[in-house]
Amino acid sequence: MKYKWRDFIKKFYLMMLLRFTIILSLFFYFLKILKMDELALSLTFILSYFIVLIIEILYLNKRYNRLFQKQAKEITKEN
Repeated sequence: MKYKWRDFIKKFYLMMLLRFTIILSLFFYFLKILKMDELALSLTFILSYFIVLIIEILYLNKRYNRLFQKQAKEITKEN
């Protein structure tokens, strides 16, 4: 299944906006409603965000490597 570049960009920015909205909502909830310590929450958020980001990058890399390897095999079979 091939995606066009415009579709990818639309999905990318939509997911970024959705992620930003969720994070902002959670920060407001934790700081104002639960009255958590700001420093502890900020440090925990930064650490967890980088861990999730690394996992996401590794997952996407693994997924697209499989996809490209599969396409390369199909191309070599045709030739």
